[in-house]
Amino acid sequence: MANHGLAEDIPPHAGKVIEKRRFESYTANVTALTEGTPILTSAINGTWTALPFTIQQYGAFALVSDVLTQQGFDGIDDMVKFALYKSRKITQNLEQNRVRQLLAA
Repeated sequence: MANHGLAEDIPPHAGKVIEKRRFESYTANVTALTEGTPILTSAINGTWTALPFTIQQYGAFALVSDVLTQQGFDGIDDMVKFALYKSRKITQNLEQNRVRQLLAA
């Protein structure tokens, strides 16, 4: 499910709400074009709907001291592995919650 999304960066200090636009389907034009009639009278105007999205931040972080970076390289390696594990679990939970929302709708 996560492979089908569109990933975009939000600039710093831009807030938590982004807006995308959904273009609506065109209405059927049931009038026939006739010779000599201006084309603009039968033109179709496209319309769109604004879709606001509120972004929520998920993740984990670890505090690292200068003593750890100088003496305990194994500790940093373990923390990186743990952070990757936690991020995978968070992603799985988000995907499962989204599937539940879709199935409940």
